[in-house]
Amino acid sequence: MNNNSNPEYLTLRQLFVAYARMLTSRELYPAIRDYHEKRYRILSGLFDFDPQENSGLADLADCYTRASFYNPCGGVFLGSNGVDRLSGFTTGMRELRRHAANMRRIYSHLGVEWLIENYPGIEKKRVHVSRLKEFGISPKPPSAVDECIKAMESDEPEPVDDDVPTSVSDDLKRGEEARERARRETEAAVPVVIKRALAAGIGTPETVFQVICDMNVHDFLKLADGFPKLSRVDFKPKSSK
Repeated sequence: MNNNSNPEYLTLRQLFVAYARMLTSRELYPAIRDYHEKRYRILSGLFDFDPQENSGLADLADCYTRASFYNPCGGVFLGSNGVDRLSGFTTGMRELRRHAANMRRIYSHLGVEWLIENYPGIEKKRVHVSRLKEFGISPKPPSAVDECIKAMESDEPEPVDDDVPTSVSDDLKRGEEARERARRETEAAVPVVIKRALAAGIGTPETVFQVICDMNVHDFLKLADGFPKLSRVDFKPKSSK
C-alpha cells in the first residue's frame, strides 16, 4: 500500500498535488511553469498514470488550487488599501490560512481516493523518492528571487528498492532526450526556412511567419524540403500561440 508515513517513498498525495500545480502554473513564469510540468510528467510516468484533463480529478485539482487563494483583499500586504490596519486583520488572516489548509487537505484526500478508485492497484505501487533526483528535480520550484535552480548533487546514487522497473525510468529519460533534440532541431531549422521564404518573395519580415503558417501543405513541404520534422505550426506567430 502507498505508505504516506514513510518519507522514503513518494505518495499519491504528492502525485495529486503535482497534477494540481501543473494545471495552475501554465500561465506563470516559464521557469516555474516548466518546473511543475516536468515534476508532474515524471511523477505520472513513475506511477504509470495518465488522466484525462476533463475529469473529476481536474475538478478536484482546481478546487485544491483555489483554496490557496485565501486572501480576498488584493494588495493588502502592500498597504495599498488600509485593510491591513483593521483591528481584526491579523486574526482574520490567521483563520483564513487555517481554513485554506484544511480545505486543501480535504481536496487532496478526495484526489487520492479518486486515483485509487480509477486506477486500481495504484495505491500499492512503491516509488522511491530518489527517483526524482535521477531527473534533476529540485525540492522547491523556482522563485522570483532565485530562478536559477542548481543541479542536484552528482554523487553516485545509492541503490533503491521500489517497484519501478529500470525500463520505465530508461524510457522516461529517452523521451526527455527525444523532446529536447526535437526542440533544438526545430529551433535551428526555422530561421533557415524563413530565409528561404524571404528570398523567394514569400511575405515580409513582419508577415512571413503567418504566411508560412497559413500555407497549403504542398507549398510548405516544398519550402521546408530537407527538414521533415518541421510543421507549419512551428511558424505560428507568438501572439497566436
